[in-house]
Amino acid sequence: MKIRFKRLLDPTTGAPYTVAAPEQLIPPPLVATELAAAADFYAAGRTFIRVMGDKFQPIPAGNVRAGDLVKYNTGMALEIPPGYFGLACARSSICKMPLTLANSVGIIDADYRGEMNFFYRILDAIAIEDHAYKVGERCGQLLILKHETLEFEEASELGDTQRGTGGYGSTGK
Repeated sequence: MKIRFKRLLDPTTGAPYTVAAPEQLIPPPLVATELAAAADFYAAGRTFIRVMGDKFQPIPAGNVRAGDLVKYNTGMALEIPPGYFGLACARSSICKMPLTLANSVGIIDADYRGEMNFFYRILDAIAIEDHAYKVGERCGQLLILKHETLEFEEASELGDTQRGTGGYGSTGK
């Protein structure tokens, strides 16, 4: 399956996102192996953020504390085909860092054309600059899945199942 992508401009420079030197553009999404299910995205930018009510306030790395966020810009927008959606997920390397994906998993709908970003919640701010993804490193992954169009129909009764209304832990350990 082909996914079209567009390189975006860095709002601070007006030029495409780069790593270290202007001639080194941020690499496109990477499907790392022949059997990989998801594509890795590279960090084009990194901003530490404190949530203030309903606003995101950028903060210096030296002022970061547990609970703050780190936003990774990818510098890429996507065109996911109709009938599919993306799941923005953390990479397995996240287990080595004091970070967790802020919204657990993000859903990227086929009609979204904005930048792919990854937001991580900082669990431990000690030496966060050294223990978080850096610009130019792979910072998250996107899994593309097929979906059906949902249509809800109200009913006065629902079919019986073995589980019934049993909730959390009702199927055993």
